[in-house]
Amino acid sequence: MASLHYEILTDPAPLQVPVAGEERQGSVYIVVSNPTMDEVIWYSIEIRVPCGQADGDLTAHPKTITARVEFNTATKNGLGEHRYSGWR
Repeated sequence: MASLHYEILTDPAPLQVPVAGEERQGSVYIVVSNPTMDEVIWYSIEIRVPCGQADGDLTAHPKTITARVEFNTATKNGLGEHRYSGWR
């Protein structure tokens, strides 16, 4: 049974927590890869970003999030095409 490998990278590393009244920008990269030579057919990958005022939330302003999906030439999903429907 094959499984995917997930790695989370940030820029800056580590992300900096702003002080009151300050704004800071950062990037979170989620890298999904197949560590084997076996084909892995996938139908969806769901990512949730914690938003709000609580400890651990990444932003209080979810509309400032810019999402982007990049595929490499070895990417093949179960639908035979790349689909991205945005954040939920």
